[in-house]
Amino acid sequence: ASDVSSKMIIQLAIWQMGRLMEPGTNILHDPMASYVEDLEIQKDYETLFPRALTMWDTACLEFKFLEVVVDLELCGIGFDTVLHEKVLTNIEKDYEEYRSAFLDQMSDGVLQTTLFGTAAINPDSPKQVQSSLAEVGIKLESTGADQLAEILRDMKEGTKKYDIVSSLMGYRKSAKLISTYGVKLMKKIHASTGRLHYRVQQILDTGRISTSNPNLQNIPARISWKKAESEEGNDEIGGRAGIRECFVPKEGYEFLIFDYSAQEMRIAAHITRDKGLHTAFKEERDLHSHSASLMYSVDYDQLNKCAKSDDKESREKNGVSLEQYKEAKVQREAGKTMNFASLYGSGARNLAEKLHLSMEQAQELQDLYWSAYPQVKEAMDRYGKMAADYGYSNTILGRRRYYTDFLDRIKWIYACPTPSDLTSKVLEFKMDWVLESGPITEKNLSKVKAKVKKKLEGDIKRQAGNHHVQGSAADMTKLAAINLRAKLLERDLDAFLVGLVHDELIVECKVEVLEEVGVLVEKCMIESQLHFCPTVPPGADGGRSAHWKK
Repeated sequence: ASDVSSKMIIQLAIWQMGRLMEPGTNILHDPMASYVEDLEIQKDYETLFPRALTMWDTACLEFKFLEVVVDLELCGIGFDTVLHEKVLTNIEKDYEEYRSAFLDQMSDGVLQTTLFGTAAINPDSPKQVQSSLAEVGIKLESTGADQLAEILRDMKEGTKKYDIVSSLMGYRKSAKLISTYGVKLMKKIHASTGRLHYRVQQILDTGRISTSNPNLQNIPARISWKKAESEEGNDEIGGRAGIRECFVPKEGYEFLIFDYSAQEMRIAAHITRDKGLHTAFKEERDLHSHSASLMYSVDYDQLNKCAKSDDKESREKNGVSLEQYKEAKVQREAGKTMNFASLYGSGARNLAEKLHLSMEQAQELQDLYWSAYPQVKEAMDRYGKMAADYGYSNTILGRRRYYTDFLDRIKWIYACPTPSDLTSKVLEFKMDWVLESGPITEKNLSKVKAKVKKKLEGDIKRQAGNHHVQGSAADMTKLAAINLRAKLLERDLDAFLVGLVHDELIVECKVEVLEEVGVLVEKCMIESQLHFCPTVPPGADGGRSAHWKK
């Protein structure tokens, strides 16, 4: 027994130091453990370290990915301070214009005005804004972004109320951009390197990474400007620059920016074996139009043609009427919404809130989608049930996500003997929604417990389906980054990974080797995708850029 323990300690020590195996290598067949031939010893390994055995491939992946994390943090990414000042100036102009427009638009209806005739409102005070909006007939429970966006959808464009809400939203977005990406962002530039060195958290619940200080994943891809064109010009990047365009390579280098095409939906097609999804990828169809054509039982080619005819010239060329375009666009948007909602476990209630539909309409939309992709529905239900039964879910690689906190809550809830005990536990777990329908009594005690269990098990099922797909996508992207790093070092190429944002890889590359490195990036991404999804045609593309802009 002592011999077995010592061998285990040696093996675990090597594991902790970061010794790596090829994906798929069994811990028991590794050279370090080759002398462990006795079946009883193997059983001891399996009994004592079940999680180590089942997650060995994941551990190997993460140990190797740690090298990528170190590179990302040490390399950092370049930042154009001159362009940033221009961008910030434009944002500040929008900020002032939105602010003035909001106060001017409010001046006719509010009771208090300034000496200059504008509304005496502090637009940064939610309380003042809420009461002032009520004075002009816009009554809201709160003035949060979601509430404003929701009420704006109900308003007719061009009306006074629409303009007021639109200006307020524009003002707040501009203020947020200034506070987050203004001087605060400039202060993060390293004094010695002149680059932004962000931090990387390697493993979130699903296996994805996150970044902070600054958070690259939250940098807006584009800005909805108040004016269509910039007074500053910025013609060198094709129009008005945003925050992302300020991220630049050093002199003599360019960015190679590649991302996966429909990464999570390809994974869903592979793991569910759904015929409809496979058809979309094999025939290289527009996925959202394809989903809509199945949902509404219409011809794919006709729907896709109509939905893409978004200007008068293209409609005339394609023989599409304005009414046909509008109908096809609505249908394609429904397909797009459902493609993403299906992977994140959104129920009819969430869809109704997001799309501003009735519960009946949302349920009908969901039913249409599941009828189009029945095998996706079946697989997601199966993954959810397994997670609720066994307490964890797996990715394709074998990465596990445990739901101990949910299951423990269910146990604690059922262990409460009295209504007061259950009420205390509900408040402790911050599940106030349980009490919305009234206090817990002896009469409804069992019913409330069953309700809580159903809700928590539902949460597990939704997260499990999401984890299976999103976690596999994270593993895929990490493997691509690992292999790319290895090949760049092996060939001694002057290029290095500076950004990894969800399914996108950003490589800073010497101009002279752009073509060679570009081929390598795409090859590594495709190979990783085929490793995880061999039954689905791969999709990854990208190109070169002088800014973080595809």
